[in-house]
Amino acid sequence: MVVDGMPIRVFISYETATGTSLASTAHGTLSRGRVEAWVWHLHHRSGSYTFDEIAERIADADFVLFICSSGTKQSNGQRFEINTALALAKRIWVIATDKAFVPPALVGFNYDGAPSGDVEFACDYWLTQLQNGFKEWPTLERTTDDESA
Repeated sequence: MVVDGMPIRVFISYETATGTSLASTAHGTLSRGRVEAWVWHLHHRSGSYTFDEIAERIADADFVLFICSSGTKQSNGQRFEINTALALAKRIWVIATDKAFVPPALVGFNYDGAPSGDVEFACDYWLTQLQNGFKEWPTLERTTDDESA
């Protein structure tokens, strides 16, 4: 999908113990919608320092998709990805599967439930939102302490 002549790029965050197949499903669904989706287990460079490469990919992304599953609470990788995305003020979308732990830092962001792990359905909905320009998509307006004074 192209907006203003540029492809939309999405970083997909997931925990590897139970989320790999969910991330692959999200990647496939978004790719069919012509969105450039980056998934670590499909695209990482061999020999690169993992967290450096992940931080670069998050910085390059237009959106960050967090797939929260039962193992998210214990995932150090997803914790790093959350902190990086928040520090870079990325547009965040969360999909939570059954029995998922959604980190408190993500609760206020755009959120979809995926009963029975139906990530494909949630991604199809998100693609529709992208095509419509997110007209009704809520966002969090963040201010710094200097701006709120």
